[in-house]
Amino acid sequence: MPSVAEIPVDCWFVAASSRDVVASQPFVMTVADIPLVMYRNNAGTPVVMEDRCVHRLAPLSLGRIEAKGIRCMYHGLLFADDGTCREIPGQDRIPAKARVRVFPVVERDGWIWMWPGDPEMADEALLPRTIAANHPDWLSAQNSLDYEANFRLLVDNLLDFSHLPFVHGQSFKADPKGATVRPSVKRQSRGLRIERCWCGRPPSI
Repeated sequence: MPSVAEIPVDCWFVAASSRDVVASQPFVMTVADIPLVMYRNNAGTPVVMEDRCVHRLAPLSLGRIEAKGIRCMYHGLLFADDGTCREIPGQDRIPAKARVRVFPVVERDGWIWMWPGDPEMADEALLPRTIAANHPDWLSAQNSLDYEANFRLLVDNLLDFSHLPFVHGQSFKADPKGATVRPSVKRQSRGLRIERCWCGRPPSI
């Protein structure tokens, strides 16, 4: 597998579904090999920060969401939504370096997107639009699966439909043409566009 250094970071990643991140409970996810903790602040805005306290590197996801931020439950350090430490029990002086890394975040179309690279390059115009679960013209359902595999293997699987007749021949009634019809692959400035110009016969209900 490619090394950690080869994972692109100057791009938007889906970090969570909007429904997964709440105000009262930290939500954990790893993106681009970075452990993250997410929660909603008093305004309902999602906050995404690195899941480690700057003091003893304890996971902040094991901490407590409070009105002013998230508190590490190892020694009680309180971190505000911008990552700065606002309170250290037992001492008045707070070092300027007592700061947790916070990432640019955008909530759109039912997803929470985060930018793990250079925050100065985080351009919201690069975010793709998707059909949200509450769109009035679509009937949709959300679920999640955990895979014990590198995320790039899953991306490869979803971009290559030639496996459908063999893996999903019965469950999806996949058309055998899926293994023989070649897709159209077009390079774009920041990715690839893959299209298939066939439609198999829908299964009878």
